Formats: sequence, structure tokens, C-alpha cells
Amino acid sequence: MNRDWFLNLWLMIGIKLGFVSPAYCATHDGNYEYMTEEEREEWDHDGDPCHVAVSVLLSNPYQGIV
Repeated sequence: MNRDWFLNLWLMIGIKLGFVSPAYCATHDGNYEYMTEEEREEWDHDGDPCHVAVSVLLSNPYQGIV
């Protein structure tokens, strides 16, 4: 088993139990401050650098949905 396998397992369990949000696009949902300089330039010149992200949740707003 490798790191990718453990990461996928961790994400699946976390999402299923409501500790991790479903994946979303952080760029289009507010991620400008975490972009690299190159990504900011691309964004500022009408580029579209997507960043897939998840959030660790303290409560479970997705109970029953996921």
C-alpha cells in the first residue's frame, strides 16, 4: 500500500463520516491568496487555474447527504 492509497482511504472515510467536505474548486470559491505568482498572473489574464480542495469540518453539515 502506498501514500495515494492511504490518502484516498482517508478522504473516503472522512467524507462518508462527515469530517471532510466533498471536493470543491477553491479558486472559484475564493482561493486567490493561496495561488502561486504564476497562477495569479494566469487568473489576472483571464486564465482559469482550478484548485481542487476539501475542508476539514468540525461539525457535519452533510449528514444524510453523503
